[in-house]
Amino acid sequence: MRKLILAVLTAVMIPAVALAQGFPGGGPGGQGGSAMRGSGGGQGAKGARMAQELGLTDEQVAKMREIHQTKRRATIDQKANIQKAMLDLTDELAKDKPDQAALERIIEKIVKTKADMERDKLNTMVAVSAILTPEQKKIAAERMANHSMMGDKRQGQRSGQRGMRPGGPGGGPGDGPGGGPGLGN
Repeated sequence: MRKLILAVLTAVMIPAVALAQGFPGGGPGGQGGSAMRGSGGGQGAKGARMAQELGLTDEQVAKMREIHQTKRRATIDQKANIQKAMLDLTDELAKDKPDQAALERIIEKIVKTKADMERDKLNTMVAVSAILTPEQKKIAAERMANHSMMGDKRQGQRSGQRGMRPGGPGGGPGDGPGGGPGLGN
């Protein structure tokens, strides 16, 4: 029973998290928000569509936006701390005689920061879920189940096509990093 509750909560949280991130400058499309305008209909359009399907109020959207902005700011700091710790690790390893205790402290700092990030992500999902009504959670869970099944199909298609691109398994010009017309791939 506990696993089922966790699975349902996860299914509800993922689209809700994506939904809240999809409103860069306003509420759901058609309700005075700017989610449908701007960046070419990317995540904002998806978020607006999801908000309409769930019937989110402007207040719910605003709360979600606030939660995610706070999370994003914390994540920026956490990622910077990890990068700095990685530099410290590299510096310590470059020494003639690296200090084992210092290496372990640096690794612990990295591991703790990553654990904090995961904890923050979970707290964000719980906070977003608390904003949704039971009916909205149900709709989000159904949508997530459908999205998950479609993702499995797309993943199968992508992996089945690997190696079939022009230019062989690595692809042709324009495929992958540094690729592009006229770059001599």
